[in-house]
Amino acid sequence: MDSFSQIAAVVSIIIGLGMTRLLSGGIVLFRGRHRSRVDWIPLVWAGILFLVIVQFWWSVNHIPPGFNGWSIESVVALSLLTCLLFVSAALLLPQSEADQATDLAQFFENEGRWSLLFFALYNLATIAANGFFFGADVRQLWAALSLIEVALPLVAFFSPTRRVRAITTLGAAVVFVAILVLFTDARFDATLRMGF
Repeated sequence: MDSFSQIAAVVSIIIGLGMTRLLSGGIVLFRGRHRSRVDWIPLVWAGILFLVIVQFWWSVNHIPPGFNGWSIESVVALSLLTCLLFVSAALLLPQSEADQATDLAQFFENEGRWSLLFFALYNLATIAANGFFFGADVRQLWAALSLIEVALPLVAFFSPTRRVRAITTLGAAVVFVAILVLFTDARFDATLRMGF
């Protein structure tokens, strides 16, 4: 097993744990749907995060085999990106019926919205990692869109009102899906955008 395979295996395990947390949270919500009110805002963020996790896993597994840019710094950066996604997934939805209480909107306001801060940090870290480790030109369209990916979760996190959080969430759904459609395909070039 070469060094990249070992790195990819560890990343895949952590990503899998993050995906498990999202799916487990969804099951908790489904089971408690008769006892507590479900709110659409955290569910939309869960969908966005799900897509980003899948895309990140896809991009890591499509780094060219001959990529020779591995250093301790690049491994730490890849680990940081992976851990930020995991923490974001782990915080977003309740993991037990006791966590859920009676209202998903209240859970999100008190606990789940912290996920958005880590998600914004992940998006910011991808800009730096792509520019520094993969030589991607940060003056390109992908970098500008990445800044939007940083701003939207931050606006939702800091928003004092549900109305602003709802509008930001809908905007984020459109932006993240558009970015995935525009920049991810079967010929994905991970050397330009790892984790975008």
